[in-house]
Amino acid sequence: MKSTPWLRFSWDLSQFTESLTQLPVRFTIREARKDERELTLQLIKRSMSMDSSWTNGMQQALEIIETSAVKVFEMKPVVPCLLLCDGPRPVGASILQAAQSSPWHLESGPCILSEYCNRGLGSLLLEASLKHLKGLGLEHARAITYKTTTLARFLYPKFDSVSEPYDLPGEEE
Repeated sequence: MKSTPWLRFSWDLSQFTESLTQLPVRFTIREARKDERELTLQLIKRSMSMDSSWTNGMQQALEIIETSAVKVFEMKPVVPCLLLCDGPRPVGASILQAAQSSPWHLESGPCILSEYCNRGLGSLLLEASLKHLKGLGLEHARAITYKTTTLARFLYPKFDSVSEPYDLPGEEE
């Protein structure tokens, strides 16, 4: 059996509780507008390209995210994408998939521009994403990521997630 470089993380949203950590004063998390698709994709690409742990899986991940973003930003009435903003400037994004049957719900995962990393903002955006999915009625949330990424090593293990090896569609033996 071949080893897969991908992991799928799962959270039981019925057990999810919010932390007491607050966003720093000048930061906000808001839903993206339909006209912010390109801005969001550029932010995600820049975030991933500055994270050396994405070297091997980035191209595949970006293809999945770009395909998903086209669908997500066409949804009505609300776009299921959260933006983390420093004042008016978006500095982080998390594209979501609200269908319970989806193989994963955090399409991009929390992506933060490198100059804003290591401040706990990724954790706050992950928490907001899980809270948003729970508010949409999901019982479980899932995310996939390359096993060497910061997401896999530090961020996704938070909030009582469970991980397992995962084969992307079309990669099965």
